[in-house]
Amino acid sequence: MVSSGDPFAQAVAEQLARYPVSVLEFVTGDSYLGLKNVYPAVITALEDIYHPNVDGLDNPLRIGTKYREVVLSGGIGCAKTYTSVLGILYGVYLLSCLRNPHALFGLDPNSEIVCLIQSIRYQTGGIAYKLTREIIEGSTFFTKHFPKNHQIKNEIQLPHNIVIRPVSGEQSAAIGMNIVSVLLDELSFMRYHAKSVYSEDGGEYDQARALYSATRSRIDSRFAKLGRYLIPMWLAGSARHKEDFIQAKIRDHVQLMALGKDSGIYVYNKTIWEVKPQDYPSRNTFRVYKGQGQTPPQIVDEGSPLFESEHVVDVPIELDTAFRAQPINVALRDICGIPSIEIGNFVVEMERAKSCFDRKNMFTTESCTFQGGDLPMVWKSFLANARTDRTWFCHLDLSRTTDSTGMAIGYVDKWVHNRPKIVVAGLLEVPPVPGHVVPWDAIINFIFRASKRIPLYCISADQVGYHYLVEQFPQWGFKIAKISDNPNSEIYHKFLTSLVEGDISIANHPRTIDELLALMVDEKTGKVSKPAGGTKDCVDALVGLVELLKICPRHLHDLGWWQTPHIPEMEKQSDGSFRITGGKPMFALPGG
Repeated sequence: MVSSGDPFAQAVAEQLARYPVSVLEFVTGDSYLGLKNVYPAVITALEDIYHPNVDGLDNPLRIGTKYREVVLSGGIGCAKTYTSVLGILYGVYLLSCLRNPHALFGLDPNSEIVCLIQSIRYQTGGIAYKLTREIIEGSTFFTKHFPKNHQIKNEIQLPHNIVIRPVSGEQSAAIGMNIVSVLLDELSFMRYHAKSVYSEDGGEYDQARALYSATRSRIDSRFAKLGRYLIPMWLAGSARHKEDFIQAKIRDHVQLMALGKDSGIYVYNKTIWEVKPQDYPSRNTFRVYKGQGQTPPQIVDEGSPLFESEHVVDVPIELDTAFRAQPINVALRDICGIPSIEIGNFVVEMERAKSCFDRKNMFTTESCTFQGGDLPMVWKSFLANARTDRTWFCHLDLSRTTDSTGMAIGYVDKWVHNRPKIVVAGLLEVPPVPGHVVPWDAIINFIFRASKRIPLYCISADQVGYHYLVEQFPQWGFKIAKISDNPNSEIYHKFLTSLVEGDISIANHPRTIDELLALMVDEKTGKVSKPAGGTKDCVDALVGLVELLKICPRHLHDLGWWQTPHIPEMEKQSDGSFRITGGKPMFALPGG
């Protein structure tokens, strides 16, 4: 029956109830999915994946795939998830063409054959499963010819005991299942910890690799027929960094191909303009240098020594605005699908970042110790022109001995298109004096005094500092907040986006600038850290203030919503410091 002598094709052909139609017919045909606007690049990729012909048959039989897995990467919007879902559904269609799929693979006819959709999102299967349901519910094939069980809502149960099932991103979610194929979606954004309780030895845990291993072994043990597969495994994730799971898979494929070996992997790695060329009609491009060694990525013009480098990419001119509206390494990753280096500079466009420190600092000096008469001074010109119609906020990065304390003061100037335009009016470093601790009480007293001249009504700190603020401010009617970063440095990434989008005007403070530009980011974990021997006390205060201003409800930036705090009375001491001498608190302290 199969003159090529292919034993896999022979085994499948003997079980066929009907010949499968082509990918194109299945995706676009009215009797099947009926999708009329699928991108040609998607159809071409799926036709490449599912072997189109078998020698010796009169019909163009589609009879499985020569690939163990399909790796889908590239920029955002290049149809990775969409292609994967269509690939899974075509695989289910192939199963439906068999008289007895259980017999082909030697399975109990009462057992399930499961196509798994697993993503980082808990139990829902994420966007991929939602898309799968929508396509099935709108198709002729899955409503009339191979209908699902409408009484089951949490998964898709089909004839022949075939199930499309969404599961959580936990490693144990697939235990006990006969998995014929799986779509592991959002792989680039799964958890990674250098030390984790998820690891048996408390060491490295890479969620993407753990899920891959758990499902790969189940597919191989049940559905590898004569060394071949009816449906491949689907591994999808946007480009993130060069050492993430997806990029490692692509690198393995390239290395094996260079040696003349078959990797068993099909790589779908495209840009949005390759998938949707009709959206970029001008055909004009601008050129971006991807970065190499110590030379950072940058947009290059003709005449630049980097213009003819091999490390450039031509980007459609229609994407120029989107490209310039975000950090260039992020644009390369999200728009062009070019991963970042694993550990590199957090701020790539350094001149652009420095230009945001564009206003005079309210403080006359960059630092002061609050000891021995070394107190902060504020410019008279600032006091004369300060915005007293806006609510002011302060974030303190408190430290006692080894590190400096950082102080940042500012307000939201206005909203443009519902985005806050932030002014950071003051930045101050309070370094420790050898043999002494940083005098937190003196810093608090300064804030009390400052609030008499500007409406500084809300103060925040991190987890440790917050407990100290609780003892100092609420009794006088001031509001306090806790601003803590998570292990993925989320508030730093949000800060950088606001910085690049031009939403922040920052007081010129050389120490903060130096700290910001020296920061490093681990693209695998997202963690932002200071370099060895470096500091980030002042930049922590800056980032904390910006986060505080952004999460504060919009109406609280209007003074009309505030009850003016009772500011304690102060008396200047002989050493130049101030202490509280009176005043009536608005509230009693707990237990007082």
